Amino acid sequence: MAKLRNISNFDYPLLMADGRLKGIDDYHIFGRNTQTPTSFEHICENGIYRTPQISGATKLRVKAGNAADTVAGVGARSIRLRGIDIAGDEIDEIIDTAGTSASANTVNTFLRLHDVDVYASGSYENSHAGTIIIEDAAGSEDWAEIDIDDLAFAKAHIGSFVIPKGKRGFIDYILMTTDTDKTADFIFYFNADITQTAPPYKAHEVIQLYDGVEHYTEFRPKAPSGPFPPMSEITAYSRGSTGTTKTSVEIEITLIDE
Repeated sequence: MAKLRNISNFDYPLLMADGRLKGIDDYHIFGRNTQTPTSFEHICENGIYRTPQISGATKLRVKAGNAADTVAGVGARSIRLRGIDIAGDEIDEIIDTAGTSASANTVNTFLRLHDVDVYASGSYENSHAGTIIIEDAAGSEDWAEIDIDDLAFAKAHIGSFVIPKGKRGFIDYILMTTDTDKTADFIFYFNADITQTAPPYKAHEVIQLYDGVEHYTEFRPKAPSGPFPPMSEITAYSRGSTGTTKTSVEIEITLIDE
């Protein structure tokens, strides 16, 4: 039987991932767009990522969907939503599904939504029976999607992130992938403050740009890219060379308490 070695100071990534480094957190972002057009679009399912100003913040709900995705069904019984409110605080809420009816609205009001997953399911393997769509309280605008493709994904693939209040962010790593027979361009934007309500606004800056990516490429800086201040936003876009292209992005971000 192998003996576990002592954790040394050189195991920084492991300590951070295990939550043992006080004031430092690791956040993994995975975004995917299976229908990337030939113009730039957010790297999320169906390109959906909402970026309202404070006046457009809204409560959210689960859109009417599959009859089995209900609180006592064999599909998704509840959904967990995580994001940012207008004060810049991280918010985390679980709401019950309602099958072919829309769910109740969240208690929290969301300025950004960066993580959606199935929290409880009526099945051991396939956690939801149909596509799960998150929409605004009015039912007029979709905010995120948990896809199903033979197997249930159980999690939305959102390739963007807001640095929460009281944190600074650093990009440690980026991986970009495309269809095997197509190329794609990738662009990463930095918005310094999502709470701005009137001009003059701070410009959205390009922080990374990759043209003609084929198969995959990586960004591995010698030193982390940043710092990105609290309430700033990192958004990932892609566009395909022809028709529609499958693109994905993984981003590793370190968050440090201010």
